[in-house]
Amino acid sequence: MKKIIFAIAVMLSIDASSQTLGLNRFKRSQGNIKYMMFNNLQDAMSVYKDVVEDNGFFYKDLYHEFYKDEEVLLSFTIINDDDAAVLFVATRPGGYILEVHVIPNNKRILVRDSKRADGTYFTYFFEPTE
Repeated sequence: MKKIIFAIAVMLSIDASSQTLGLNRFKRSQGNIKYMMFNNLQDAMSVYKDVVEDNGFFYKDLYHEFYKDEEVLLSFTIINDDDAAVLFVATRPGGYILEVHVIPNNKRILVRDSKRADGTYFTYFFEPTE
């Protein structure tokens, strides 16, 4: 019985780490980053679209244009009551990566660096609305 209660507590703590829906499909994580690696861009975009739509946004209503001169190709932020999830589709050697950074929504946070084509870096950050 104790093992069952412990297993349920662990599952609840994993799911409580973010209010963003659809993150349960991400099997890999590193700190506050959940990620999936892909060989082609279409697969990465499909999961990205699913997560955005699972959270009540209409993918076709969002303005999406690929960032052409840096490794991050696309980004989107979902703000929840207690946290925020910042999604990135980026290039990686041999393919693409979809990252979700789960962060507090009440303070300014540097989220991710992205290398530009000219070798410089651009830093993505989260700025709270209030």
